[in-house]
Amino acid sequence: MSWDADGDNLAIIDDKTSSATLWDSLSFKISQIHTGVRKTSLLGKHTRRITCAVWNRNNIIALASDDKSITINSSEGDLIKHTVIHDQPSSLDFGRMKLDVTSGSEDNTVSCIIGKKKLFLLNLNDMENPLELAFRQAYGDLVAYHWFGDGYIMVGFSCGYFVVISTQSSEFGKEIYQIRDHKDSLHDISVSTVLNRCATVGDRCVKIHDLQNIRELTAIIELEQQEEELNSSNNNNNNMSTGSIDNNLLKYQLQWSDDGQLMAICTPQKLLHVFLSQLPLLASLASPNSTNLLARLTSLLEVTVEPIPNAKQIADLPELYRSSYLLKIETEPTFIGLGQKYLSVGINNHAWFYELTKSEIVLISEYDYLTTVDRISLNENYAAACGPDGKLTLHWVSINFKKIIILTDCSMFICSRTLYNVDENAIEDKCDQQNMAKIQNKLNKTLRNDDTNYLSHESCIFPQSTSFDLKITSFKLTNDFLIYSTNHGEIFHFNISNWNYANNYQHNCSILHIFPNAIGTRVAFVDEKGLAFIYNPANGQLIEIPEFCPSINNILWDLEDTENPLLIAYDNLRINVYRYFMNECILNNLSVIASSRKVDDMLKMPTKQITDKIQNDSILITNRNKNINNDTSRSNSVTSTKFSNDKIDSNKLATGAIFGNCHLIGVTRLPNNHLPLCSINGELCMLSPTGRLLTQLLTTHQFRLYSK
Repeated sequence: MSWDADGDNLAIIDDKTSSATLWDSLSFKISQIHTGVRKTSLLGKHTRRITCAVWNRNNIIALASDDKSITINSSEGDLIKHTVIHDQPSSLDFGRMKLDVTSGSEDNTVSCIIGKKKLFLLNLNDMENPLELAFRQAYGDLVAYHWFGDGYIMVGFSCGYFVVISTQSSEFGKEIYQIRDHKDSLHDISVSTVLNRCATVGDRCVKIHDLQNIRELTAIIELEQQEEELNSSNNNNNNMSTGSIDNNLLKYQLQWSDDGQLMAICTPQKLLHVFLSQLPLLASLASPNSTNLLARLTSLLEVTVEPIPNAKQIADLPELYRSSYLLKIETEPTFIGLGQKYLSVGINNHAWFYELTKSEIVLISEYDYLTTVDRISLNENYAAACGPDGKLTLHWVSINFKKIIILTDCSMFICSRTLYNVDENAIEDKCDQQNMAKIQNKLNKTLRNDDTNYLSHESCIFPQSTSFDLKITSFKLTNDFLIYSTNHGEIFHFNISNWNYANNYQHNCSILHIFPNAIGTRVAFVDEKGLAFIYNPANGQLIEIPEFCPSINNILWDLEDTENPLLIAYDNLRINVYRYFMNECILNNLSVIASSRKVDDMLKMPTKQITDKIQNDSILITNRNKNINNDTSRSNSVTSTKFSNDKIDSNKLATGAIFGNCHLIGVTRLPNNHLPLCSINGELCMLSPTGRLLTQLLTTHQFRLYSK
């Protein structure tokens, strides 16, 4: 049996038919397909029955036979190598032996079990010198093995042991680890490089280990058995325990899907168990300081909405916002979005929208986008969704204007228009059929022509450009703005209430990711060169984030540390912690750099005193970073009132300047396969591969463990 690359379908073949059985893990449907593939006869390769065959990535096929020989053949059937061995072969496979530093990444070694006692290795680059590895008799028979990592092999034995050996030249054949995982017997092993986990099955249970610390047992799964199954297993107990396992039908078999999400176990009683070993890391946070809620995928068909751990409580919120709520959904989503009042889940180009009421979460609408969507962002009323094609759709989540007053010839009444459909029953109760068309025409005219009405701002598609190759690379929806970046190096602030552009910035190369703060007044971004910056749309200031690792493509703003905020930049291995000082240095003259003493004095001043000093001395905001190309012709054709109060009048240049700066203050190791969601005063909240929430203090804030 084998999973497909996405982990959605399991293919099974048996010894009774020539068809393959397909099991759909999403719909639980079973189908049969006929294996009508093109056949090429390989005549004269073996004199007896061929017991196993395997392909490598270079279209080389290896065959093992009861005639105690192994042949290496091309895809056209040409014989490359014929090797005679001294016992029956089984479990034929290709792997990568690393005998020197020049060994590539291709599968260069044929391996198999010989006589249940030895492991046979034949390097395709040195086929005249095959190798055999023998093991201790106390381990029992060799029942399974698996290649993984940088030339390592995990080998399982019938007495419950498994060992890890190396094929690297400096330690070839050396046992790196030796663990007895099962008391009576071990039947099969499997390795997931995606999860960095290994699993063994035996004694009617599965044990899972972490490859980074293989002696650590991370989970045990007990396999359920009915009474008749137990009776059947007792009859075969002698064959399945410490002795040799002569028949594959009496074995447990184990395999992980390629993405590590599902693990399948086949039992001797012809039962197939499928376990969910890892959830997709899907989560979303509502706008900070609005509800302090987060939504996360806790099962394939379940989303949990709950308060952010250790976040400050917000008064006057309904009870639903103060406790955890489990929502059942129709299908496994690929994206999740959460706003102040709405939750969205979706797959492909379809999204479901739920409303967070005072007591429950209810489905209110569905939306079909023009193209596939993989990201979505919500605020109080709007949703913004974008996919790989770079087209973004901004639209109302739910239109519900409860007070549209329409004057007719017969009376004045109030009607409700929800989700693009007029409440015709309410209209019919007040008017006859003669006035129905007149009312509808007047309503349609209002929707089309009244720019002051929110109905005219129902939806919009970005980018609003005729350029063929222009794509949106990243975006975020705040309460006031839709902020997005493009592959042409632009960052746009689109004012939702005014329905026009408030600001735009032109960078010197393509922008890959943007990370605005909660209100959109600062935007951290990463460009295609692997550099990161913080942009201030109020004055056009741009500063570089120092010591930024090119592998980092995610940045979080601390939710509660806002005056001189904390920034969390992370990749798969580590977290860089930065402190962004909004008003770090004041220069008394643009041509003279302030002394360290003056800078220190300014940093100690309260923010109000700094602001007063700016006003008294007419100090202007400029950019200190000489290595950043600040284009003075940067387009700011439309200026929002949100930024205009902070704008600096270029006609009133003074002899001083104030500017922000960013400093790296520490590095924290990120646990394997964990997704950081937010930081609250230096305490990191993460989503684990099992869908659970974990919190961890950053190393820069460890002193809090010892403070009262």
